[in-house]
Amino acid sequence: MKSRIILVACCLIVSVPSLASDLETGAQLFDGLGSYHRDFTASSDEARQYLDQGMIWLQAFNYDEAERSFREAARLDPECAMAWWGVALAAGPSYNHPQMDEQRAEICWDALQNAEARIDNTSPVERALIEALGTRFEMPYPFDDDSHLDQAYADAMGKIWERFPEDADVGMFYAEALMVRTPWQLYNIDREPAEDTPMIEALLEQVLELKPDLAG
Repeated sequence: MKSRIILVACCLIVSVPSLASDLETGAQLFDGLGSYHRDFTASSDEARQYLDQGMIWLQAFNYDEAERSFREAARLDPECAMAWWGVALAAGPSYNHPQMDEQRAEICWDALQNAEARIDNTSPVERALIEALGTRFEMPYPFDDDSHLDQAYADAMGKIWERFPEDADVGMFYAEALMVRTPWQLYNIDREPAEDTPMIEALLEQVLELKPDLAG
């Protein structure tokens, strides 16, 4: 199990290359991505397929394809709040790309506004995820130092994990939120763990026990 935890953590350090650089290119459903499924609130079965695919790409750290899939879900179901949540999450800070720029900040902010405007059409855990993501962004965006936003989002995700301890996806995103606070600092050059690394490893162990075939 220990080796699996390290592998999951290390996946954040190696991005899957984007299949296309132009996010305006239409999305498509890919074969061979596994059988991941989450019961999203959506009115279209096809939109749900794109939501699932967006989650798979998120957990494979291919953020361009994730954003493209979530945008297609929003096109198919304009009232789907979680499609816009996915766009904001995919375009936001990540372990490999923690620094935001103006374009990404605007994308995230617009997507978050769309998600919040549709929040009444969500399940309790979906509402909580959207509200948590609302702590991750502010405008104007503090490009020089957004560490307080990283911490606020991690804290919010921790509270959701306390409420929904059987939801493996919540646990995975909580772990990622913790890691994004200190990108590239989980271990030092001598492979010694940082202060919070054992806690993150323990969290990932819980997640994998809940869902051994988690997409990530």
